Amino acid sequence: ADATTTTTTTTKTTAAAAAAPRATGKRKAEAPPCDAPLYLRRLTKELARIFKERDEMRTQLQMEIEPLSEDKIDVWRVKWFYDHAKEADATETQRRLKEQLDARELEFIEFRLVFPEDYAWSPPFVYNHYPRLHGNYIFSCGGICAETLSKEFGWSPANTPQALVLAVRSLLENAGCRLISGDCPDPTEQPNDADAARKDAESIARMHASGWHGSRGSS
Repeated sequence: ADATTTTTTTTKTTAAAAAAPRATGKRKAEAPPCDAPLYLRRLTKELARIFKERDEMRTQLQMEIEPLSEDKIDVWRVKWFYDHAKEADATETQRRLKEQLDARELEFIEFRLVFPEDYAWSPPFVYNHYPRLHGNYIFSCGGICAETLSKEFGWSPANTPQALVLAVRSLLENAGCRLISGDCPDPTEQPNDADAARKDAESIARMHASGWHGSRGSS
């Protein structure tokens, strides 16, 4: 690798180490190096806000957000929980998802957010990781068909990852998404592959190249 590549990689790793949650104690996002790319500095600020609101997010929004690992600040994992599924205001979809998760002895549904280097001018790439979902607006490899994920037609740099995830969750749950294997555990089921999910996203972008007219994908 040349010197430029090495410097960029080192800066990313340093920024990631500064922002990543600590193994013990309260999670904290420290300031990245002053020479860190702008998108990493913004991600660090957003993680600091997320960590500060972590308890409220978990209890009220039934969700957790964190970097995938200490050296992956630009890749986040998002966990959807369904602890409230037995409450009176829970939807039928939420109750059903909770039943399916319990049947498979799983606690949550995981999504991944991958942030481009031109974030926040471009939105993060969002896909369903595991367990795999199916239904309207979600493609077979985990790609999401949502206007809010479109740089040209739905995304705004003023958006936040938290608001984006909530919008995607609302979209999929309102459309009645389900675990792809239903109530029966499938020992052969693998997480959705990021590269395959990106191909879904490319197909969605081509489908909506001239605008967003309400079409929706289904797995």
